[in-house]
Amino acid sequence: MIDNLFFLYPIGILEPAVILFLIHALSNQQLGAKKILSASPFLAALAVSTRVFLGSYIISIILYTLGLIIVLTAFRYKGLTERITMSFLAFSIYLVIEFLNIKAIEVIWNIAPRQFMEDPLLYLFGFLSHMAALVIVALIVARFNVFIFEEPLRRG
Repeated sequence: MIDNLFFLYPIGILEPAVILFLIHALSNQQLGAKKILSASPFLAALAVSTRVFLGSYIISIILYTLGLIIVLTAFRYKGLTERITMSFLAFSIYLVIEFLNIKAIEVIWNIAPRQFMEDPLLYLFGFLSHMAALVIVALIVARFNVFIFEEPLRRG
């Protein structure tokens, strides 16, 4: 199992940045690149440390979602219910895409999901393809103005 902090932390910084970008795309509120990039190391440290030290995936998800809510609170993002809803929604989309990505890799290349946790190169391949799929979903959501709490801004 991959439990090397020096391997997981650098690639783990990308994960919260993409999740916060998805929240930015789903909400009609500009989070901004500076805020997203400044929160990424904190959330990456939280995610990597809970995965490595606790070893429980469910507890890691719960703590990561609480970390997202805390970050959105620090950004003065809307109300508490919106922060909670956007955190759970973005992380749910993240988990669905992760599942579909692993299943697609398993079917196409006949690679068992356990092999991802044993081989760092496979882990990196799966992680980067997962992040690319999540960015594509966020760009599609942003392009078609699919907002959760507000009407889209009228153009023109």
